[in-house]
Amino acid sequence: MTSRPRIRHGFTLMESVIASGVLALLVVAGLNASGALGVARRDLGDRALAAGLAADLLSEITALPYEDPTNAEGKLGPEADETPSRDVFDDVDDYAGLMESPPLDASGIALTTEAGWEQSVDVRFATFDWAAISETSDDVGLKQITVTVRLRGKVMASLSAIRARGWDNARP
Repeated sequence: MTSRPRIRHGFTLMESVIASGVLALLVVAGLNASGALGVARRDLGDRALAAGLAADLLSEITALPYEDPTNAEGKLGPEADETPSRDVFDDVDDYAGLMESPPLDASGIALTTEAGWEQSVDVRFATFDWAAISETSDDVGLKQITVTVRLRGKVMASLSAIRARGWDNARP
């Protein structure tokens, strides 16, 4: 009598281990991709909020006169008789050096409740040579205003505008 070889059906232990390992790698890769998508979505939302905060503050600043008619000092920043508070700022350069955390609106109400937000303003005299923006007192009738919004130290938005002395606020 000859014996017939037995036909085995099913997986061996080694095949099961390899399949489990491949499945685990696929699950980990899927979770990593899902996590990265969530981080990117949050970052995009934060950048949109930062751009809105920067645009609001920049439009508030550029709506003010180029200079205070009573300012004989010719320096950037609030005048000596003004406290460094936005409710008394009456010209563009009063905002020089402003830093707020959290960002506030013109009336002093916080625009975000999440910790880590900060907005700052830099105002400098500009020249017709755009590469030579300076902090000197060479006022040729142009000021560059830059509003920067940061979240936990990371720059999320930065907007700049040039404000000219001859620009009339009454015209659209």
